This record gives sequence, C-alpha cells and structure tokens, in this order.
Amino acid sequence: MAEAGRTTYEDILEKLQVLADPAAVEGMAKYGITPVITFGVSIPNLRRIAKETGRDHDLARRLWAADIRETRILASMIDDPKLVTEEQMENWVKDFNYPEKTVLAIGSGFIPESNFAQSFGHRS
Repeated sequence: MAEAGRTTYEDILEKLQVLADPAAVEGMAKYGITPVITFGVSIPNLRRIAKETGRDHDLARRLWAADIRETRILASMIDDPKLVTEEQMENWVKDFNYPEKTVLAIGSGFIPESNFAQSFGHRS
C-alpha cells in the first residue's frame, strides 16, 4: 500500500491511460518519434504529472524499466539527480534513442544536476 499522498507506479499508468491520445501518436511519427509503446501524452501533461509526483528515485527507476515513451520521460523528470549512479546514467543515456528524450532529460535537470554531468559532456 502506498503512503498517503504518494504517487505510485499504478497511479502514473492510470493517468497516462486517461490522457492517451492516439492522434498524437500518429503526429509524433511524422517527426521521427516512434517508440514501440506510447500513449501520445503531451509534454505539458507529463510536466504536470511530474510536478504532482515530485522527486522519487525508486519510482523513476521503475518507470524507466517499463520502457514506455511517457514513463521514461517522466522518470527523467522525477528522478533525484543526486541519487543517480554512474551505471544508471550510462544505461539511461544509451536508451536516449531519439532527440525528444535527450532534450527533456537535459532540460529537466536529470543530466545537468547529476554527479556525472561532465562525464556525459554537459558543462554547467
């Protein structure tokens, strides 16, 4: 059972299903955003979910493991950069397979605020 007020993995999946937009999935493909699994949820909606969720390292790792476009973007938005290990960073960076995830991971602070930013070519 989740702590009161704490967002769970299941909560996130439910929100993504409610916000799913099949037309957006078709539109994303025109721009080369072609993940195997996606709900077509907009970035502003993902930012809202991330803000409501707050920083949560364990939840971020679980979201990343789901290998869904939106869960991976959310993972980079909610993970606590100070808790990220070098191995985790290496693995996640390998999975930045299209520009959208890369830009969002940098913009959300996931890479710049980590202890490994310079190792990955980011200069503050």
